[in-house]
Amino acid sequence: MKFVKEVCEDFGVRMHKGQKKSFRNFVQEKAGEMGYESKIEKSLFAKNVVVGNPDEAEVIFTAHYDTPPRLPKFFVKHMLLHSFVTLPLLIFSLGKIMDILYKFELYDAMIVYSNCFLTALPILSCAFVGYLFGFLGGANKTNFNDNSSGCLAMLNIMDRYKNLPQNLKNKVAFVFTDNEEKMLLGAFAHRRKHKNYKEKTFINLDCVGRGKNFNLYHFGKPTKIVEEFSKVLSQTTGFQATAKKSNFMSMSDHYPFRKANHVCLLSTEIGNDKSLFSQIHSSNDNIIEEDNIEAVVNFVSKLENFALLENELKQSQEKSQVYELEEEKKHLLFKKKALKKGLIDSKNHDKENILST
Repeated sequence: MKFVKEVCEDFGVRMHKGQKKSFRNFVQEKAGEMGYESKIEKSLFAKNVVVGNPDEAEVIFTAHYDTPPRLPKFFVKHMLLHSFVTLPLLIFSLGKIMDILYKFELYDAMIVYSNCFLTALPILSCAFVGYLFGFLGGANKTNFNDNSSGCLAMLNIMDRYKNLPQNLKNKVAFVFTDNEEKMLLGAFAHRRKHKNYKEKTFINLDCVGRGKNFNLYHFGKPTKIVEEFSKVLSQTTGFQATAKKSNFMSMSDHYPFRKANHVCLLSTEIGNDKSLFSQIHSSNDNIIEEDNIEAVVNFVSKLENFALLENELKQSQEKSQVYELEEEKKHLLFKKKALKKGLIDSKNHDKENILST
């Protein structure tokens, strides 16, 4: 598996401006080495790395490259509970204090408390939301699954098809989206710039690095690409697929493209869909199962849209094997003639003049 060290370690933290820029440069450098054109697609709130031509492509892969702030482990595990139950209960409790002060006619204390409450509440609420969505706070130091795994998968898919003719490579595009953690800003920015997105197939890769159950998230009825992935995974040993409607906790960069043929791959442990929430946005996000990334590349290779690319790849590999066989034959023939002429001894040790022959 290629690029693991670079994506997970060398450029593993991508929350702040300089960190993101370094990673974008890395992606563009590798894309160029693989024969792909790339550009930085800028908007007011995001800088996406676009590899290939999304307007011409039939299939567009997306994976967010930004990484989250570090949150307490207990909060991540029960994020929904703390966000929508614990916090409102806390605000409600603070409000009840006002009732108690009023009951005991502590009017001076009520004035002081109400002034503090009305001043602090919006500040604390904004701070909480800002921290939760990555506008404030310190960066998480290990982000192997969220979402280095998705970036790794895209880079390895690019690598698989790097030697194909340009007309075939143009059938696929890759968008490394920015600011998914900040309310999907990069994905929305990409949609605004490409009006024909409904004609495309979008495959979003988010947290595919741990667990052998691949959830196939979608909006509305299961899409064609969801059904394709379900079929492919049903024929694959060691992995299983579960098609699911997306909800708040599975919201990712596929949401802006929900009117197109779309899917979001997100892996969890078999029988434990909540396993992801005990891993990400914290120091627990320090493991990546490389066979998961290899599996994603393999799943993609079996999709209908990739049949032509795979056929060309197979033919190219066969030609390469024939060429290598012919070169080996030439080498053996040369050695045989050289042996007869005494240019090499019977133990196949070169003599001084073998290179000049």
